[in-house]
Amino acid sequence: MRRPPPLKSGDRIRLVAPARKVSRAEMQPALDQIKAWGFEAFYTADLWAEENQFAGADEVRIRDFQAALDDPKCKAILCARGGYASLRLIDFLPFDDLKKHPKWSAFSKQILNRSVFNYLSMSAIAARSSSSSFNVKLIRSRLNSSISRP
Repeated sequence: MRRPPPLKSGDRIRLVAPARKVSRAEMQPALDQIKAWGFEAFYTADLWAEENQFAGADEVRIRDFQAALDDPKCKAILCARGGYASLRLIDFLPFDDLKKHPKWSAFSKQILNRSVFNYLSMSAIAARSSSSSFNVKLIRSRLNSSISRP
């Protein structure tokens, strides 16, 4: 299993919503916590996109996830919320650059990430949550082992 480099203070963690929509109110605790840990919490307006229960149309979610994969400053990708709709993206995302520039990926029962990262034989962080939204405490516990210590 290939592991990305350890995260360090100042690294960019990019948040995406490849399935169900999320609100700013739901995400604010996670954004605050990421900053408190010393990382850059980065996202685009696509994080707030809405189309029915989804975080925007498939094209919007594909564009945002691909941008996270292609972002050379991005060291980790956190999925705001999982769901079956993420499977609708998988055939449209080229993952070639991910092998060259590995990133940490965290998910909560996030089908897309788990499938792709397992296929690429790369490490990912899984956090099970009873809540359908991002669970800061669980992700933090999994990230602990990937953060470099001075």
